[in-house]
Amino acid sequence: GGQLKQISHLHPYYTPLHYTIIFPTGQPGFHTNIRSHFGPQNQQRSAKVTQTAYYAYRLQQRTLEFNAPLLWSGRLFQQYVVDAWASTEQNKLNWI
Repeated sequence: GGQLKQISHLHPYYTPLHYTIIFPTGQPGFHTNIRSHFGPQNQQRSAKVTQTAYYAYRLQQRTLEFNAPLLWSGRLFQQYVVDAWASTEQNKLNWI
């Protein structure tokens, strides 16, 4: 009964399960079904958000406290960035 299971790096709860200190409420991370919002002048760039665009948005520093726990987590933040990069690169390799 107690078999270990491996979850994909594209699963929405991969990141909050791995980084519980940074994401204490368990909000989902990147997944392939995140819909894109309209940009400037109501133009939609693509139907879904890419993994690169998602992490670029998450890593951008803002004046609001939206992502403060992430940016203030020191070495854990560095590990998060490395994991985000590795996941994005793995996703690109899987596409090939």
